[in-house]
Amino acid sequence: MRFVYDTLYGVPLTAQFLPAKDLTRGSTIIYLHGGGLILGDKEDLPQTYREQLNNAGHHLLLLDYPLAPEADLTLIHATLAQALDWFLEHYQDDLKLSSPDYYLFGRSAGAYLALLLSHKCPSMHQKGIISFYGFSDLRLPELSEPNAYYQSFPVPKRSLPELSETVLVSACVQSRYPLYIHYRQTGTWLNAFLKQPQLRAQYSLSTDDLAHLPRTFITASTIDKDVPFSASEHLAAHILDATFHPVENQYHDFDRDENNPIAKEVYAHLIDWLILS
Repeated sequence: MRFVYDTLYGVPLTAQFLPAKDLTRGSTIIYLHGGGLILGDKEDLPQTYREQLNNAGHHLLLLDYPLAPEADLTLIHATLAQALDWFLEHYQDDLKLSSPDYYLFGRSAGAYLALLLSHKCPSMHQKGIISFYGFSDLRLPELSEPNAYYQSFPVPKRSLPELSETVLVSACVQSRYPLYIHYRQTGTWLNAFLKQPQLRAQYSLSTDDLAHLPRTFITASTIDKDVPFSASEHLAAHILDATFHPVENQYHDFDRDENNPIAKEVYAHLIDWLILS
């Protein structure tokens, strides 16, 4: 089931609802996709994991959000705050749920957005955060400096893709990944969605902010070349009720492969963690 939760410059922002069998039980997991805020799609969560979460009794709500650089972080955050409001207003009449309880689940940049929303839009109905290889601080040097891993990629021979004249809410890897590579090669990624460096602190979480977040499930690879593993270690050290499941020697989005036994194990741990809520 799809619902339009808002419209931005004439572009509908949709939420895809994937309910568990029993609408009278379970919480809703509100999902924010990855893609460095530049690319991606709300439906990027592999089907295997969707089914695992549904079969464990949890509903899924997959959200569109506007992408950078056509949208800046202020607009991205405001749009997702509106999505949370929409869920809390419509969970009963439109989604037919009996409870407004929810978790925010993000992968990579989506995990950053989940942490940011949890800080800036606290709710008594939020039961937790799920951070897969995320980060909470835009002031990390690794995010603003040229990235050695991406510098090992060939510089795109073709010109970079033209930006859209309107906002985008999804973009495929083929069309936008060269743009993301360029930003990371040149250390200009933050400028793509936050033009004023002085705003980085405003959109970062302090250690005190982290201490006030709800319970959080964290995972990341020890050799992540995209988002530093230390960012997840930082979350685990400062969120008071944190459960950390690091994985060894895996690539950044190690759960992209539905057949990866390491990823299957992490999702099993996640479901166990959800049961304890």
